[in-house]
Order: sequence, then structure tokens, then C-alpha cells
Amino acid sequence: DGEDMERIVGQCLSFLRSEADETRAAPPLCLADAVSDEVARQRELGRPVSMTVSPSAVACNVAVNHGDLQRVLDNLIGNALQYGAPPVEISVSAPQPASVLLSVRDHGPGIPAAQRTRVFEAFVQGEPARATRGSCGLGLSIVRRIVVRCGGSVRLSEANGGGLAVEMSLPCAAVSASSDVVADSA
Repeated sequence: DGEDMERIVGQCLSFLRSEADETRAAPPLCLADAVSDEVARQRELGRPVSMTVSPSAVACNVAVNHGDLQRVLDNLIGNALQYGAPPVEISVSAPQPASVLLSVRDHGPGIPAAQRTRVFEAFVQGEPARATRGSCGLGLSIVRRIVVRCGGSVRLSEANGGGLAVEMSLPCAAVSASSDVVADSA
């Protein structure tokens, strides 16, 4: 129907934009602040999203374009709500001084381990039934393309207690110490 077609066209345009943006260098962006802004936008849309930030990640800057970060989170949150189950939990942590870990987790059935690598390929879908729900298999490909362009890596895993966890490790452009913990549970 019309909504499915709109979503598919949107995914194709986003995929093409992510490819076209490959030549642009992104200025450092405070990841925790930018993700917080995106979580607030998602909540305004009525989506059940919560966020936590570890003290070590509060001031981590990452060379990512804000529009690209929005595409990443839109894809991951949309997938989590369409194919997983709410709530969607986003965390930003810095397990190592030179990198930051951005994680998006849902509470659904997850993706079988044997399919986790393949679903990052363009036009590949985890379930054939997804094609009938306004998907063309580009969301995770867009996420991977953006994360790799930023010098990072992305992986899928089973979340503790069930569900899918998408973990993106990104290099920090600059890190400064802070003792505040930003935590927000919706």
C-alpha cells in the first residue's frame, strides 16, 4: 500500500544519500548530546525509547555527520519496533579510552546467529515476510556503511535477557573527563 511504498522509497533514498556522503569529512560531534537529541525526537513521535550514558562517554566526540547519525538511529529504532519489541534501549559508553560504544537494543525475538552477518548486505532481509511490510532490506546496510565510514564497526548480538543488540564501536575524536552520569529511563 501507500505507506509501504513511501517507506521503501525513503530507504532507497537514504541508501543513495549514505553513498553520496562518503566523500564528506564530518566535524567531531558530541555523541551523547546528539543521541539525546535524537531520543527526544523519537519520543515526540510517541516511540518507547530510553537512553543511558556512562560517565566516561559523556564528552566523547565522534566524526559523524548529524544527519547520518539520525539515519542510523531512525533505521535501528524503526527495525526494533517493527521486528522486535519495545522498549528500545539506547546506551552510550566508553569501554576503552579511544572509542565509544553506541548500542541499540530491543526485547523481541532477535535475529538467528547464522543470519547476522548477511543482513548487513543491501537488499537482504532476515525474513521473507518483511518484504510485505514496507521493507526492502537496506536499513542495516545503511547503518553499516555510515559506521564504517566513521572508522567504526558494527555487530549484532543477542541481548542479555533476549532481544537483539546492535553495537557500534566508533573512534573518539576527543575525550574529556566528566563525573556526571546521564541516565534517563522512559
